[in-house]
Amino acid sequence: VTSGTNVHLPCHIPSSSVVSSNALWFKDTGDSKRTQLNLEGDPTDEKKVDLLYPMDHDQSIIIRQAFTDDSGVYSCESAEGERLHTINLIVEDS
Repeated sequence: VTSGTNVHLPCHIPSSSVVSSNALWFKDTGDSKRTQLNLEGDPTDEKKVDLLYPMDHDQSIIIRQAFTDDSGVYSCESAEGERLHTINLIVEDS
């Protein structure tokens, strides 16, 4: 994707599952480490990363104004630790 654009990262909890909590999103930071993305906070605060549909089977997120340092491998997991989706995001300068 091009630097400065909004990026939609998809994740879906199977329709056969009950949505008891939001999925967890992680970004791999290298050396077998990863960082959990903070999707909580003040709803009036304009956040860089946001969950599009809280408590829904669609647990997709949006990264606003993505830049090259947002590039990396993102993964979405259920609260029980089941990996639901993995995306390799590449952000390039325009």
